[in-house]
Amino acid sequence: MTPHSPLPRYARVALHLLAAWAVGCAEGPAEPVAFEDARIDGGEAWSVDPRSLDPRLCVSGDYAYAGWWDDREGPDDVWLAVSRDRGDNWSSLPIRVNQNPDNRWNARHPEIACHEQEIYVVWEDDRASDIENPAIYYNFSQDAGETWRDDDVAVTANDGDWASLSPRLALSCTGDDPAVCSRLSVAWYDGRDGAYDIYFNRSANYGFNWMQEGEVRVDTDGQDAHSGKPRLAVDGQGGVFLAWEDRRGGTTDVYFNRSTDWGTTWGEEDVRLDLDDGSAPADSFVNDVAVETGRVFVVWSDRRGGEGQDVYVARSPDSGATFDPPVRLDVGDGPGISDSLYPVVRAAGDEVLVAWRDDRAGAFDILLQRSEDGGASWLDEPLTVEAHPRGTAHSLDPALMLDGEGRVAVAWSDLRNGYEDVYFNVSADGGRTFGAEDLRVDADEPGTAISASLQAAMEGGALYFLWLDWRYGEADVLFRRMEPEFSPPPP
Repeated sequence: MTPHSPLPRYARVALHLLAAWAVGCAEGPAEPVAFEDARIDGGEAWSVDPRSLDPRLCVSGDYAYAGWWDDREGPDDVWLAVSRDRGDNWSSLPIRVNQNPDNRWNARHPEIACHEQEIYVVWEDDRASDIENPAIYYNFSQDAGETWRDDDVAVTANDGDWASLSPRLALSCTGDDPAVCSRLSVAWYDGRDGAYDIYFNRSANYGFNWMQEGEVRVDTDGQDAHSGKPRLAVDGQGGVFLAWEDRRGGTTDVYFNRSTDWGTTWGEEDVRLDLDDGSAPADSFVNDVAVETGRVFVVWSDRRGGEGQDVYVARSPDSGATFDPPVRLDVGDGPGISDSLYPVVRAAGDEVLVAWRDDRAGAFDILLQRSEDGGASWLDEPLTVEAHPRGTAHSLDPALMLDGEGRVAVAWSDLRNGYEDVYFNVSADGGRTFGAEDLRVDADEPGTAISASLQAAMEGGALYFLWLDWRYGEADVLFRRMEPEFSPPPP
């Protein structure tokens, strides 16, 4: 059995029942184990149903929202759990977001955005298709999920003849007191023209109305080449920025386009970012995009240096009008020698951080690069986030958080105990140094069940974690809020 394969359902449940029995034997009859994390998908504590997928987390003020999809009512539906007290308590039963009156259509892969009591959701939905081709649908609530728009809104003009996939959602807020968060941007890829292309739609009034002329195509390739995996960011001032993977050149490359009028119009030509410096063509895999104070950052991994993948960043100093040449961030070993994968980027003021998983020491570790000058320069060698010795346990797919006040948190799942557990570490000095101990999030017995698909957010110094957890025998949605001490390093 490989480390990534979950224990059989009966074995995992048996382990936890045995743990409960052992705890209870000391003081009489066994009681159900009370964990410090919470299952919030509405299932009974020790029930294997339902099987939940693709968790999504959004936090704003006192409100926390968790979205996912599952098949508890037969077909797949999108569900939402709500907390109005920073995650201390959650809705006793989750809310089904998509309307499915005939209980026959599938809704999957939600993305969510929020601002205090306003919660916005997009997802893939095959209700218009007899052959299960999904379109992109949308709904929203302005009272923390109590009421919703009467009808789900089709964001795509898709009658079911093609598939619209992988929606991305971004919310733009204007004004400070109070902030008005009414502008929504949605990007996806679909096959209406044969090969997949990148499409976009937007609303200026919370999603009541969308572009009258319909969605717009963003990629400008006139050839029959696939484009996919869109990554979306907005600046709140009309700038909308999209990066994606594109095969027009024969290999998978990273392309970019932008709008300066909230997505109404786009650049006549998109731009390739993963320049290969004259070497042999190599596949590139985009993973994240961020925008801050007029600068745009796109990160990806590619194989231009050899068999292994390296992490690159492309920076635009002028809101996406032009880009500097890409910079390799996983320096310190030779190009292409090891694998550096799934980079994520965050920026606040002049501080820019990029984290990824890297196997240069043997097993995957979480490494971090940082810039103090808006991405103009970077460290000569990346930092290690984890406190445990490098190369001793596979660490996977980091979540990166910073707040502009020097507080940084990086979370990940790793296999130091057997199966994946969720860990994090924090920095009080902008990511220069991290704590001497990794802190564990999932509260079951270490290494007995997979904890994966991590989502994380930071609000007011508190950390919010959402993940899929197999402790009860199937994938369930679990949550925990933690408030670590962000202590500055000793002098």
